[in-house]
Amino acid sequence: MRCDDRHPSSEAALAGYREAAEQTLLEAGRLGWVFEPEPQVSLGLATSGLLAVVQRGVLRTLFFPGLPRVDDEAASACARTRRERAWTPEEHHYYRVFRPAVQLIRSMPDDAVAGRVSQYGALKRVLPRAAELRLEHWLGMRSVEPHGFNGGAHGDV
Repeated sequence: MRCDDRHPSSEAALAGYREAAEQTLLEAGRLGWVFEPEPQVSLGLATSGLLAVVQRGVLRTLFFPGLPRVDDEAASACARTRRERAWTPEEHHYYRVFRPAVQLIRSMPDDAVAGRVSQYGALKRVLPRAAELRLEHWLGMRSVEPHGFNGGAHGDV
């Protein structure tokens, strides 16, 4: 991304990032997985496991909370079980990306005293119960088209 922003690889990367951001925000809005921990700041989580932070109508960051660091991932690759090697791509994404994201969000503080909240931990206020986020429910949620974040503000990413 440090090369000329008109370079074809930069354009493709930016287009991919924009598409991921749009889909994340649309799906988070459709599912109701959006929370405003403070005025002018919105957090949204999608079934992809991507978490978006929007401040004053501008996307500030988009990331996968709970993903293992690259060196942790490499170290654990040798210890993968036979069951894990048999996972479908969807199961792999659920167990290695989405579920760790939700677990991290749920582990973060959400201090309602005096209105103070941990930004990312505040999302647990709008997430469904754990039983509603099991693999079979998650697969059903993934099969539905996204319909809008903040009332369908599709172009305002």
